[in-house]
Amino acid sequence: TVLILHKEPLMTKLLSRLNIRSRMLVILITFLIPLVILAYKVNATLTASIEFSAQEERGVEYAKPLFVLLDEVADYQIARLEVSLGTGSAEDARQGEATIQALVDKLRDIDSRIGEDLKFTAEALKESKQGDITFANFEKKWNAIKASPTYSAEAFSSIIVDLGAMIKHTGDASNLILNGDLDTYYLVDANFNVFVGMLSDLATIKSIGYASLHANNGTLDPAAIASAGPSRVSG
Repeated sequence: TVLILHKEPLMTKLLSRLNIRSRMLVILITFLIPLVILAYKVNATLTASIEFSAQEERGVEYAKPLFVLLDEVADYQIARLEVSLGTGSAEDARQGEATIQALVDKLRDIDSRIGEDLKFTAEALKESKQGDITFANFEKKWNAIKASPTYSAEAFSSIIVDLGAMIKHTGDASNLILNGDLDTYYLVDANFNVFVGMLSDLATIKSIGYASLHANNGTLDPAAIASAGPSRVSG
């Protein structure tokens, strides 16, 4: 005769010692644990997605006045150049200056709220091996141009390059350039990289071309235009 011993599982033994209410509670907890874990993971994913979108919105808000500033500063450069050559209106230059100042004031407010989120601090820019493209440095350059009684092509070139670099950094730091949709990615890349480089180049060519026309009695010097070279932010 062979005696077969059946060993009762530990969990069954433990459950057998519990009353019906306790057993139901244990079963409920067993089902709730994976549901809680799943809910936690879903919440983490949604939170990350919300933050990603919020960062994109910050980027759009910061970039808007930068794009307008790039265009307005280029126009203001021509206005100041014309005044310095005696062919322009000082009133036009003052109006351009007022328009830019209003945009600078707006950007100052935006920078104070979300500049740190977009890594526009000196420390964050240093870590990413960027130049000093903080708003404070931009405003310092703008105030110097505004206060200077003479026209300086170098000062305008420097601030236009900084504006282009600020726009490019905004796209990189705001997740806009990381959009997963292929068509949106190329659109953002075109606006924040290629288009900005083209605007910077056009601003330089326009100022050099105007100076060349004035210096050569209305004749454009191709060598002067060629000397503008490609924009330092277009790549």
